[in-house]
Amino acid sequence: MKRAGRMKMRAATDFKRKLQKFFKVLEHFRSCVPYTPMHELLWKIYEETGYFDYVCAMPAGSQRKANLEMLAEKAALMRVPATAACLILCDISKICRNMKWISVRQVQSEKKRIRCGS
Repeated sequence: MKRAGRMKMRAATDFKRKLQKFFKVLEHFRSCVPYTPMHELLWKIYEETGYFDYVCAMPAGSQRKANLEMLAEKAALMRVPATAACLILCDISKICRNMKWISVRQVQSEKKRIRCGS
């Protein structure tokens, strides 16, 4: 019985560490939003998170790579700073989920639970 409790505590600690890492990365990219053009922000996310390499290594990686490049090209044509609205449109949560991070919904529900003191 004690072993199961320790395993749960370890899992909770790992989850907390992942949440902290996720929020740190998210805050880093959010701090770039006011002065970084959208296409540059996308490439920054691709490179700093390793997502571009991850996608290239997946099945049909060349097609996925082309899709990411096209997204960045379309963003470059817009020539606007990366605003919060643009970030929502790019659906950063899907990128995080594909990287086997926690989904934004899980993060939000965990944040609410922590705030409520559960």
